[in-house]
Amino acid sequence: MKKIEILGVEQSYEWRADVSNARDIALEEMKISSLGDANTLKQLIPGAFNLYLDRNLLYSWDQYFEIIR
Repeated sequence: MKKIEILGVEQSYEWRADVSNARDIALEEMKISSLGDANTLKQLIPGAFNLYLDRNLLYSWDQYFEIIR
């Protein structure tokens, strides 16, 4: 049985703003050119399973693969 909780508008915004537990994160077309130092993504979004970075300014996918190791 799943528990359902009804939130108000303000609570909903707060819940969606907390990306620390997000599984899917879409950052498409955000003009991202760098992913920062190693472990930065793991610290910011430790629960992320899918990270969508399409149409950004990353010069190589190697940037991403170096960060997630």
